Amino acid sequence: MRHKRVVVASTVAVAAAALFATPVAAQEEEPPLLPISVTPSSGPPGTVFTFSGEECIGEGGPGDLLITVFFTADEVVDEFSLTPEADGSWAVDFETGAPAELPPGVYSVTATCFVSPESEEVIVDYDFTDFELTAPPEPPTPPAPEPAKPAAPVVEEPDFTG
Repeated sequence: MRHKRVVVASTVAVAAAALFATPVAAQEEEPPLLPISVTPSSGPPGTVFTFSGEECIGEGGPGDLLITVFFTADEVVDEFSLTPEADGSWAVDFETGAPAELPPGVYSVTATCFVSPESEEVIVDYDFTDFELTAPPEPPTPPAPEPAKPAAPVVEEPDFTG
């Protein structure tokens, strides 16, 4: 009878350990979520927004950065990649172009830093950061023309008589 109790107690202990303790190998560490800096935070068409961040660096050096710009949650406006500096910092200019290219509104930028261009292994993810493309400025109203001045009367006598 004692033998049965030990087996039951052991089985319960093993089951509890499995529920509450995950082996280290099975635990996957989420990559950190870092901010992206956007300068300026808003501007009219033609504004150049600068996106920048840090820590895109792994054990083998700088990673490969994929930057995505969204207009709405599912409308990708632009996507491009770059290699960060040796210290993992990065900055890139995003040119908004002429007014007809992008509509005014709030845009979002995010990025993911991968170990290399061929890798799917993420070093760090960057949080979404919003910036606003404002409406183009109204063209200046040309000044109103000055009213015509009345003609000056002629007060001289004619030189020719006929």
